[in-house]
Amino acid sequence: MSEAASALRSDSSPMNAMTAKDFRAYENKICVDDVDGEIEPGYPRILIVDDQVFNIEAIKVILRADNIDLNNDIQEAYNGQQALDLVKERTAANMFHIIFMDCNMPFMDGFECTQLIRQ
Repeated sequence: MSEAASALRSDSSPMNAMTAKDFRAYENKICVDDVDGEIEPGYPRILIVDDQVFNIEAIKVILRADNIDLNNDIQEAYNGQQALDLVKERTAANMFHIIFMDCNMPFMDGFECTQLIRQ
């Protein structure tokens, strides 16, 4: 687990008050892959899962407002099954940093998908 992830779990950490921009700058300094120790790219790999295109676009607007470059590794899925397939395609070295998951979707809802991703 990265130092940033550990810091986020600590209630007394100053990381809890950081903005996304500050967090990204902090991660750029210490972002090392736990699998083989190689340095990862500084940008976050993000998966947005929602059956409503409007909601996906709304999340992108919020990310753009925090100066997150959407031209990097942003993926979209429109149901839980698509999201699960995208996660399974990834190796441990390039797994998503963040997954925005809707709860109510066709084919497979967000609860079931999240449970399967965590297994």
